[in-house]
Amino acid sequence: MIHAPAPELSEALLTHHAHDLWTPAPGLGPAYARIHLHLISGIQDDSELASTTGYSLRTVAAAKRVFQRLRLLPTTRSTDQTRRLQLHTAAQQIGVSGVLAARALRHVTERELFAWWTAELEWRRRPGKKRSGPRRHASDAIALPIEASPRARYGRFPTIGGRADYATARRIVTNYRSPRILAA
Repeated sequence: MIHAPAPELSEALLTHHAHDLWTPAPGLGPAYARIHLHLISGIQDDSELASTTGYSLRTVAAAKRVFQRLRLLPTTRSTDQTRRLQLHTAAQQIGVSGVLAARALRHVTERELFAWWTAELEWRRRPGKKRSGPRRHASDAIALPIEASPRARYGRFPTIGGRADYATARRIVTNYRSPRILAA
């Protein structure tokens, strides 16, 4: 398999490629993103697209068929705003809208869980008598924008029989970080 040549890094390329539609597997993938970027930049001919992007004529033709089906082919009246709307609509059609945001949230949650467990282990290894108040992860707690250790923020890490209970910890972190709508 021959990969496409590396593109020049530009803000337009990064902005275009950082969309849910171009995620691999559920989305269309980076090859189609690259072909689409060159297509909207004005290159319409399949052979010219293939030579510019480094993909085969077959790949370019398949991408253009998908773009036609999803109404992503550029028109003379296309603007950046209409293209963003087209990308968003296409992502919804194939079911990948919000994939990158969900991935980022999972990543942040995993980092927070790791930091919380690490802080818990440090506290347990510290010499001396362990004094800690009750567990502080009330579901109606309000998150304040101040720097605090995960142990200070959430309390003791939940355990079952002395072993870490990651399912409960994940629920605590998720509930703490999610916005709450309070009924009046």
